[in-house]
Amino acid sequence: GRGYSSSNECAFGRTYRSHKRGMKWDASISNYPRDSVVIVDMSTQEVACQVDVPGAPGRIVWAPNNSVPRPQNQLVLCFSGESTVNVFDKGATQMKDLNIGDKVKVNNGKYETIYSFGHKNAKTMGEFVQLRTEKSKIELSKDHMIFSQGKALPAGAMKIGDILDLSDGDSAKVTDINIVKRQGAFAPFTTSGVISVNGMLASSYVNMQGGESDKVIIGGVEIFSMQSLAQMFEAPHRLACAVNFGLCERESYNKDGVSIWVVAGHTGANWLLKQNSFVMAAVLAPVATVFFAISAIEYILQNVVVSMMIVASVYFASRKMKTAA
Repeated sequence: GRGYSSSNECAFGRTYRSHKRGMKWDASISNYPRDSVVIVDMSTQEVACQVDVPGAPGRIVWAPNNSVPRPQNQLVLCFSGESTVNVFDKGATQMKDLNIGDKVKVNNGKYETIYSFGHKNAKTMGEFVQLRTEKSKIELSKDHMIFSQGKALPAGAMKIGDILDLSDGDSAKVTDINIVKRQGAFAPFTTSGVISVNGMLASSYVNMQGGESDKVIIGGVEIFSMQSLAQMFEAPHRLACAVNFGLCERESYNKDGVSIWVVAGHTGANWLLKQNSFVMAAVLAPVATVFFAISAIEYILQNVVVSMMIVASVYFASRKMKTAA
């Protein structure tokens, strides 16, 4: 655990291979997506934490040999508590003051009911990407999706000069980007999967793969929209709330503030994304088919006209069969 400041192993771009001396942790210099030191648990080959440092680090002279506590903001999948939404009959309301059942503005003047919070933790300290435009600003976790020219992209993929979609149908250019720390983390779910935050059109969901694409990528090939997939996978949750909204009003959260409804899906998606392309495709295809069917049922039940047309079609088809017989 002591430093080796004169060792070549500590030179820029080299890894401090503490595990080769029988130690659990390995520290490595990283300059992507920002200058930092990454601590890796060599027993699982997973990143334990990433510590930002000012400027490009030239070397690592010490790495812990016992334990590396995971930062409290490890799991932040949402908006900061200071973000503002428009609540029907209430007006501008901070995210931290929202409740399940509130009707919030989504886009084009429409309001939808919050049926769940994917993440709700008023005490956690989180790191958020702050995107500023000439009209407003928004703070959301780096993998949370925001709409840019019709595509739902991770906030961390935004660059100065990119165009963000506003909830009134207009657009605004990103003029500044900062990383800020805020207390509170919230991810309200609406039935359409979109929400107006500080006047900007954002998604209720995160991009589990990160990166800069709005698509699910398997084997280097962009398959389909991450927003559409997340919306489809939430169909059973929305159906349950439609049948018994009281069930969703009483939803509970784990110690990180993640909804119990979301935990299983989040865990499964994390596992799937670590698999090779063959396994990803083999698992995703049948699972997506099942959820697509549930989404279709949801659409039929919520769309009166479609439901009536289906009932009428079945009725006349049965009459025709009886007549033919």
